[in-house]
Amino acid sequence: MIMGFKNKTTATLLASLGGSLGLHRFYLIGARRLWPWLYPLFAWTLVPTFAGFIEALRFALTPDQKWDAKWNAESSTTNHSGWLVIIVAALTLFGSMVLFMTLISFALGRYFGAGESFVSQLAILHIV
Repeated sequence: MIMGFKNKTTATLLASLGGSLGLHRFYLIGARRLWPWLYPLFAWTLVPTFAGFIEALRFALTPDQKWDAKWNAESSTTNHSGWLVIIVAALTLFGSMVLFMTLISFALGRYFGAGESFVSQLAILHIV
């Protein structure tokens, strides 16, 4: 099987933005395997989303030589990732923390009974 060149920055960006749908796995290993199809199947659980964030950080932190040895062994082209992959990794880390803190906040609010609606709060204050 002839594999094309796999760009590390592209894979990192796909994992960061489309990790819940497994876009990075489709890019790296193709649609003929089962693994990429599990991501959209379980996207409703948010597990693939966090897995995509973790994989984006893992891809970004992998040295170019090691990346090329794994994904571009048959290609004569090599990766020369620069600051763009670091920026994508930083934004991925920020986005994953925002999502994680939002989920924690929502879960604690639901658990401790702070789930009243905004309109009911206004009605209590006699604004509506």
